[in-house]
Amino acid sequence: MFEFRTVALASVSLAAVLAPSTSAHAENLVNPVTGGHEHWCDTPQVRATNYQAPTTPFAAGARVIWLNRIGGAFTKGSNTNSNTNVIGSWVNLPSSFTIPPMSSAFDWPLLVACVKEKYKPYNVRFVESKPTSGNYLQAVIGGSVEDVGREQGLLGTAAADNFCGVTENGIGFVFAESHIGIGRQQDYLCVSVSHEIGHLLSLEHEILSPDIMSYSPVTSNGKTFVNQESQCGVTASQTNACSCPITSSPNNTNSGKRLLSALGARPTETIAPTITLDAPAANAELTPTFTVTATATDNVAIET
Repeated sequence: MFEFRTVALASVSLAAVLAPSTSAHAENLVNPVTGGHEHWCDTPQVRATNYQAPTTPFAAGARVIWLNRIGGAFTKGSNTNSNTNVIGSWVNLPSSFTIPPMSSAFDWPLLVACVKEKYKPYNVRFVESKPTSGNYLQAVIGGSVEDVGREQGLLGTAAADNFCGVTENGIGFVFAESHIGIGRQQDYLCVSVSHEIGHLLSLEHEILSPDIMSYSPVTSNGKTFVNQESQCGVTASQTNACSCPITSSPNNTNSGKRLLSALGARPTETIAPTITLDAPAANAELTPTFTVTATATDNVAIET
């Protein structure tokens, strides 16, 4: 199915990530590759034989990404399809499984705002309800690694059938409950969601620590997609040749540059949005507390 089968599993010591009051849940994270207390991502870093290079430019809002916090039932099939909750047969997950809704341990509006901010420079549109038509990527956020019968420490994985390109109906999984107890868990969940979406958008692991696709600890400065060359790999001591090199060097990638190539830049607004006050009516007598409603319109999209 693939041109080659090298799989890079990302890992980083949790010693620099976990707060002093780390819960037993987080302390039990174990990387099955090294046996250490480390987290990892299980997205295969391989190019599919049917890989198709992205075509630019794209229309505004051409790529829709559903941030799914309600979970659902998923099965394996020949190709990943977010419309039907089918993942590719090669993904290292059970033949069928159910992800429960995300718990109240995390601030959902804050998470949505954070993920949108990470992708703000690029031509994508995030939605919080399942689209009723068309192609869309899906980021499933909820449950724990136990729900898929995998080893402790797995925080996320992505069904990227078109690795090195955009998987138009790809599905990424982020096990929210497995983040509980990790230091800066809200920030860490945001980075994990952005990371798995990144795999669906052609990105692979790299070692540049400020980059979302690295496995360096999440700090108060956060992480972004950096327009800078970086070696592929999981740590400075665990590098590997890139599956999708973007430079003349087979060992280097650049997440910021790859996203611009795959998605294009977010279009510049040329038509100002409008807002109409619906209530209260003009000259209405108001009580000490009252509700204001309005209708906003825009030629591209409205975000609340």
